Amino acid sequence: MIPQPQPRRFDAAPPRRPRALREAVGRLGLGLFLVSLTVFFLAAAVAVLYGLRARGAGRGAVPAAWWWATAWLAGASVAAEAARRAVRSGRQRSLRRWSLLTFLFGLGFFAIQSLNGVRLVQAWAEVGRLRAFGVGLLVGLHAAHIAGLLAYTGWVVRSVRRRRVHWAAPMPVRHAAVCWHFLAAMWGLVLAIVAWAAGGTAVR
Repeated sequence: MIPQPQPRRFDAAPPRRPRALREAVGRLGLGLFLVSLTVFFLAAAVAVLYGLRARGAGRGAVPAAWWWATAWLAGASVAAEAARRAVRSGRQRSLRRWSLLTFLFGLGFFAIQSLNGVRLVQAWAEVGRLRAFGVGLLVGLHAAHIAGLLAYTGWVVRSVRRRRVHWAAPMPVRHAAVCWHFLAAMWGLVLAIVAWAAGGTAVR
């Protein structure tokens, strides 16, 4: 009797990648994101320093909205660290709460930075269209970085709620925390340069 070929099942779930491979891909993606973020913020710091010096910015040139953005970003960083500690200790309820707070703080930072970016481009438009275009390009890249990190954080929140991320699979929470910490550090560097170039930390 000749064996009949078995029909192929198309509804079967594809095999999952090994955990080691998933972690390697995750580390690679994290490294690429941090490298791109570093290059962007170094370029932004140089551009802001040059621009403020060229315009002869004086004391009180740091907008108050920049400090509000810093507060929201600091909140996201603190919440991300709390989520990382929660997943390490296996506190799933705390993990859900802190992951959601990380996303909400990050969303607030994105909203304020969007307004700051529009005002910055409008201010440079008075100097020249070419410089305004350059500033607008930096603002757009900054927004793309934050949007990407927000999308990843939103995915982490969804995965935590579905219990796909927990104490035995904590990598996404750890990566999100590293990204928010790094973003806060780079933004703090740019803010310090702006405050120094402006002659102080006064607001307007």
